[in-house]
Amino acid sequence: MFVVQFNADSSAIRSGPGPRARSARARPRGPTRRRPLGARDARRAAKSGEASELGNLAQRVVSFFSAELDPHFRIEEKHLLVFLAHAGERDLVQRTLAEHAELRSIASTLCCPDPAMLLRFADLLAEHVRFEERELFEVAQARLDGNPIQI
Repeated sequence: MFVVQFNADSSAIRSGPGPRARSARARPRGPTRRRPLGARDARRAAKSGEASELGNLAQRVVSFFSAELDPHFRIEEKHLLVFLAHAGERDLVQRTLAEHAELRSIASTLCCPDPAMLLRFADLLAEHVRFEERELFEVAQARLDGNPIQI
């Protein structure tokens, strides 16, 4: 069994082989505490002005997107967004899908890095993370009523 769970203390999605125990003192991790890695690297690359640094950091962003973000998006799209669509939250689902599509599109162009595209990626990723944490995951938590989605 695979479980997608929302933690009440951090509003963060967790996916994996079942629930895990959390310490009462555990602090939320992730993008709410700092900018997402991809956004930080994208901003740094865009502002560097140096072609080699721009290329190296753009490649880090692309690698991070492929290894971390895209798999996260796929889990959301396959399970969470289907659940929310059935629960009547179509506007949230459409916005999430549109942002995922735009981030994928920008990431696919970063093999030939452009500072403006890197900044757009950074801004959109930061905005998307805030949207998920402040709106999407809050609605999902309320709709799930403490019950994890069984995958």
